[in-house]
Amino acid sequence: MSLPVEPCWDADRLTLVREELLDDDDGGSALTDVEVQHAARREHVATHLPWIRRGADAVRQKAVEGLRSGDELWRLKAELFPLLQFTRLAEQHFVELPEVWVRPVGERLGELQDAVSDWDPNRQPIAPQWRSYVRTEFEARRRLCWFTDDDGENHLFDWHCDFLPSPGRMHFRLLHEERTLRIAYVGRKLGK
Repeated sequence: MSLPVEPCWDADRLTLVREELLDDDDGGSALTDVEVQHAARREHVATHLPWIRRGADAVRQKAVEGLRSGDELWRLKAELFPLLQFTRLAEQHFVELPEVWVRPVGERLGELQDAVSDWDPNRQPIAPQWRSYVRTEFEARRRLCWFTDDDGENHLFDWHCDFLPSPGRMHFRLLHEERTLRIAYVGRKLGK
């Protein structure tokens, strides 16, 4: 990263000369041209967003793979999934997660995080472009999907996704005006 104080810095990629010390008797070096990603303006950062996201996804995935309890997942939620919201009452559901569900839940949370990150409610007014099978609950089962939100009111959290081993479910509601979602429940399929 740099400031665009000279025209040569106003680019999303730069060619630099890399000098590599050689392990030989002469103690010489080799020069090669290398292209590096660079940002001096907001537009340059936008060019690199897929690369930045891949790096963030890899870090998040590695962290999720190391988790062994729902309590750990809950404590790291703000760091790993900063765009997602959770009701205060959801904590108990996370704490009670069996170890076998911790990683799958973390993976689903990562997919929800990525979907929310790319979501533009003006272009996609109904919902984000999901990364896994996400849907609203059937009409007959919606009565099971009412949870108390942090405002003390009951709200319908009928959007949900599955996780393995079955019958794992995570229930949430979309918050269009905030461009995010709020999770109220994670655990066994409701009513089972």
